[in-house]
Amino acid sequence: MAMAAALRREGRRFASPLISSQPITHVPILSHPRFVFFEEAVLSLLLNGEHVPLGARSISTQIVRNRMKSVKNIQKITKAMKMVAASKLRLIQTRAENSRGLWQPFTALLGDTP
Repeated sequence: MAMAAALRREGRRFASPLISSQPITHVPILSHPRFVFFEEAVLSLLLNGEHVPLGARSISTQIVRNRMKSVKNIQKITKAMKMVAASKLRLIQTRAENSRGLWQPFTALLGDTP
């Protein structure tokens, strides 16, 4: 866990020694310019049924786990935004209801003059 945190601080997501004894650049699909991220390359290999590098299955589970965390965080943010919007709407509705009776005294005082 500490090693993963250190790698994240350095800007690398996955360490090549943890995946295989060969560097990641030896995987032929990674040299293709279409794949910007290693996760996309691994997922495409898994979906196509091709041979994947050693440790790719654990990386794919990490990808899914990270995606699930992202979705949960987005859900939390969305819920908070809905709560803020609901409280603002409630406040505006209360102000609108309280101001409904204000026009009658002004109309009686001023009449129908434009």
